This record gives sequence, C-alpha cells and structure tokens, in this order.
Amino acid sequence: MRNKLFRALSFALAVFLTLGLTGCETSKDSGQSSAGGSGKDYDVVVVGAGLGGLTSAVAAAENGAKVALLEKLAFAGGNSILSTGIFYVGNTSIQRNAGIKDSAEAFYKDAMDKSGGRRDPEQVRMIAERGGETIDWLMSLGVKFSDKVTPVMGSSAPRAHQALPDASGPISALVKAAESKGVEIFYETPAVALITDGNGKVTGVEAKNKEGQVLKFNAKNVVLAVGGFAADPERLAKYTPAAKGVIYAGSPGTTGEMLDEALKLGADTVDLDVPWLTPTVEVDKKQLITSLVLSKGAILVNSQGRRFSDETASYAETAQKVLELGEPFVYEVFDSRVKELVYKVPEYIKKGMVTEAATLDELAEKMGVPADNLKATVAEYNKAVRKEQPDRFGREIFVEELKTAPFYFIKVKTGTIMTPGGLKINAACQVLNKDGSVIPGLYAVGETTGGYRAYGYIGGDSLTHAAVTGKVAGTNAAKE
Repeated sequence: MRNKLFRALSFALAVFLTLGLTGCETSKDSGQSSAGGSGKDYDVVVVGAGLGGLTSAVAAAENGAKVALLEKLAFAGGNSILSTGIFYVGNTSIQRNAGIKDSAEAFYKDAMDKSGGRRDPEQVRMIAERGGETIDWLMSLGVKFSDKVTPVMGSSAPRAHQALPDASGPISALVKAAESKGVEIFYETPAVALITDGNGKVTGVEAKNKEGQVLKFNAKNVVLAVGGFAADPERLAKYTPAAKGVIYAGSPGTTGEMLDEALKLGADTVDLDVPWLTPTVEVDKKQLITSLVLSKGAILVNSQGRRFSDETASYAETAQKVLELGEPFVYEVFDSRVKELVYKVPEYIKKGMVTEAATLDELAEKMGVPADNLKATVAEYNKAVRKEQPDRFGREIFVEELKTAPFYFIKVKTGTIMTPGGLKINAACQVLNKDGSVIPGLYAVGETTGGYRAYGYIGGDSLTHAAVTGKVAGTNAAKE
C-alpha cells in the first residue's frame, strides 16, 4: 500500500511538472523547437531517477547548480526501489554507535580480496573512503537507517545497513530533498539522445514526453543514471551472452538506449560481458526473493530434499550451484522465525509465492520430495547452527535453528535483476573514451557503469555504489 501511494503521488507530480514543458519540441539538428525556442537551459541534466540519479541531482543542486532530472517511468526509484534497502558500507557512524570496529582500509582490502583483485581499485577506494560520509549525508536529508548492523549474504563483516522502512525510504526522502532544492523533475520523459557540440563535448539531452514531443535540455554537464540494459532481451544477449534467456526481475526501465548513445561517442566499457546472477528469483511471478531470507536462516534444497551449497556464499557462487543442478527450480525452505525476521516475507505470502505447512513431513509432501531426506537435511543443518559440527558446505552465517513451525518454501531459480558491466569511469565519475581520455560533459553513476559490481558481489553493494557515485558525480558536475 505504501509503495502504491508513493507511486500515485509521483505520477501526479509527473503530470504537474510535465505540463510546464509545452511548446518545447526540439530538433537535434537545428537545436530549435517547433515553437521557435531552443530548449531549456540547465547547469546539470541527470537522466534517470533511481537512487544514483536522485543523489546526483540533490548533490548538484546543493552545489549551486540548476538541475533537471529526467525519468522514463511515471515514478522515481528504478531498480533501487525494488530492493530491500540494504547499503553495504564500512566505517560508518552507525557502526561506531553499535560498537562495531571497522575502517575504510579494511573495507577496501575485503572488497578487493573478494573480487580476486578484479574490481576497479579507484571505485573501491571511493566507496571505502566516502561510504560512511554518504550514509551521514543521506541521514541529513531525512533517510532513516536501523541502528543494527549485520552480516549479509556474501559478507565477512557486519556492514549491512538497513534503510527504513525499506528501499522506498531513501527514494521518498531524496525526491523531497530534490524538490526542496529546486530540482525540476520530469517523469514519463525518456532521454533518447545525447547532444554534442563540434568539439565532442556533451551539451545536453534530447527526450520525449508522453505525447511524443521531442524536448531539448541544454546543460553544461550530463549525468547518466539510467541503470543497465537487462530489461531489453536483445541488448542483454548482445552484450552479455552468458545471461541470455535468464529470468529478469528488475525495473522495466533499464533498456540500455543511453548506453548505446555513449558508445556512439567512443565511450569505453568494463565488465560488459559479465553476467550478474542471483539464485533466488521466484519461478512463477519472476520476482527476486531478497537474500535476507537466506541470511536470516533459510536453506536451499534440491528435488531430493537435500542441500547442495553454502547458501550465504556470494551471489555468483550460489547462483552457479543452482544452475549446475540442471533442475527447473530449487526450494528455498524456512520457518516462522525467518518470516518474523524478514519483513518482505508477508508480501511474498500475499502474492501467492509461498507454500505453508504445519510440519516438515507436510512440507515435504507439498514439495514432492522424500520426507526422510528433508528432515535429515534440516537436522544436520541445525547441528551446524548449534555449533555441534561444522557445516558440510562451509556456511558460517547462522541466526537460529530451522525448527519453529509453521514451515514454508518458495520455488526459486537463477535469474538476474541487473547488469554489472557498463561505462568506464574515473574517480570523478566522468565517462572515459577508449583512449583513456575524458568525454567532456558526460558523467555516469551506479548501474550505468562497470568496474564495481561484477566480481565478489555482496548484498547491498549496488545501493551503496549508486549513492556514493551519485553524490560524487553530482558534486563534480555542478562545479565543473
């Protein structure tokens, strides 16, 4: 209900703001509108109103820029609002208040180690050193976080910061902050082209409103915060063949047109062919099941009722284990205690994605797996939780035993919600040419970029990366 209300309000705002653009139809060739104008002038134009775009717009406005924010859909949020709102950050004030010792250097080393040294060290350093200040900045803008910091799927330290009440909290707070700072937000206004001058500098964006009018937004600098391209099956197959045909459970707006526009200007890319896979996309509704379910105590079992992996290893590793089974789906099994700990589970139940049973025997019958196998699997897992024996798959993240009725399962399989590769950027979030030079006037943030999320992904990496790069890009775009 909260998300529906938020989207309805966003749509109303979109209509109101879009009406202010009449008479602005433009042509890229002439730079003139059919009404005789040459578009609207801004210091910074941000394309995409997900977390990265919103932080870019707010940061730019805070630094004195006149900002336009263009969004393809009728509401803000992008892929970010579909998440559970976890930010994976180190060396934060919230950690210190909770008595957790951490440092930027420890975060940097951990991220590089987990990625096998394959992440862009400049971006990792940026996140490590500026993540904590970004969390404080978000809180100053009205974003609320839980005071509890925990481990999460793929992590080796308690760095998961939960935004409240969920991902809608940061998005709602940032929309309000943007409006209060004078950012002009244009919903249902997808960008269709980048505009450049004779020297190759990006000088604006062409977009279309819902009536199909072409609008021109002139700018000193443009920030691309359009997400990836996984919502377009053809682009996904072209750029990331290894992800061809997998279930997509992300925003419908991430279709990659502006990636192609940047490539026309000679932009370099990184990790474009690397798939980002998650092991827990529900098979019928095609919705991502948050990794919190596994982190808080769920297990994955195959068609024989047996576990086959460390469920809290990296997304890529666990997703690969599911793929290797060669089965149409696996079962994510949990109990009522996990249901209490993960606020998204009641939503899954309401949508009909969860099957309930009073006993493990009944659960096994509904799953169609041997009851003796399932009970033995749960018993062995519980011994590991009690530390009576090591977990045979090396799992180390436990909460409580899986024993509190009723019991539940969800049918899941490997899918994707994003693309980890994208435009290559520098430490200022400027887009780079293939020769390493900067494309003047063009910045990129979050999922539009590559270099950070492809290897060693940990739950919450995406939101942190979007927020930090957004703040960096917006600040630099305003000052340049």
